[in-house]
Amino acid sequence: MVINVSRLDFRTVIGYFLFLSVLMTSANCMSSKSGELIKSHSDSKDQYAKKVIVVLSVIEMSDDWKKVSTDSMVPLKNGINVNIDKKFKELLPNSTIINIDKSTKILKQNKKLGLLGDMGQTYATTGDFDDNQISTLSKLLKCDFIVFSRMKIGKGDAIIVKATGAMLEVFMIDSRKNEITWGGAGNYKKGGIYGFGGTNSEEVAEELVNLTFKSF
Repeated sequence: MVINVSRLDFRTVIGYFLFLSVLMTSANCMSSKSGELIKSHSDSKDQYAKKVIVVLSVIEMSDDWKKVSTDSMVPLKNGINVNIDKKFKELLPNSTIINIDKSTKILKQNKKLGLLGDMGQTYATTGDFDDNQISTLSKLLKCDFIVFSRMKIGKGDAIIVKATGAMLEVFMIDSRKNEITWGGAGNYKKGGIYGFGGTNSEEVAEELVNLTFKSF
């Protein structure tokens, strides 16, 4: 709707802009971010030194929010993958890191990409990972530790206020014992007004990964 300001009296114009100001302030109050520890390291970080760590592509969790479009989802998912790869190289310089591109290629060649979704379903149902699934991945990828991550993204609307939310969980799994050795989570929510303060996928992805690894 376009409002012709020239036809409004001064008090109406002031009231209109005050209304917009209140909405923008309310939207900013909707913005929040946090990182939390799901599981502390089962041993010191030295357990990862000189070990092979394979990073799997992030999977999507079921979402109760309004579904985002595929066009919106792909850039954020790709951004999260890129930043997780970078984070492990930065935090574990003495480990051999098999990045997401390489692990995905190996799984695809062996027709095992579906294992990622199966792992997510098992964890969502039981809170643990299946021994057979971990064993299969370990043999295929020849690794000591597996990095599994899952994300949830969505958007909510209220009048002309919009909110973009994303959550990420990352787990390190000892592939020999099928034991979670560390887990972290990040939450990012940003409110805004249509036409103002658009959320950049690259910015959200980097912030979300940093929040998740805050407790590493």
